[in-house]
Amino acid sequence: MAVVDEFFPPQRHVKQLMDGHFLVTVTPPEFMGCQATAVVLNGEQFKKYLHWRDTEKSHRTIQEYLPELNPDEQEILISGIGPDDWDRLMAEMGEHS
Repeated sequence: MAVVDEFFPPQRHVKQLMDGHFLVTVTPPEFMGCQATAVVLNGEQFKKYLHWRDTEKSHRTIQEYLPELNPDEQEILISGIGPDDWDRLMAEMGEHS
């Protein structure tokens, strides 16, 4: 877990969809200026996600729990930062270095 997550964790919300899938919406800390993003998981993926979320301190990565998700989906579940905001943040960091 990143140090910033201990003090400013992303907000996570789950909605079960009619088809049995789960919409996991993750909102980064407000100071990051990023939009909330979401990933749709099937039932088995959702169980793995919950296990990862609840045992995050075990130092097992989300890639170990959900290797079938693409890197953007994995990052959304970790931090809530989608690809567009990630690119913007990296560009801003480049401007300040």
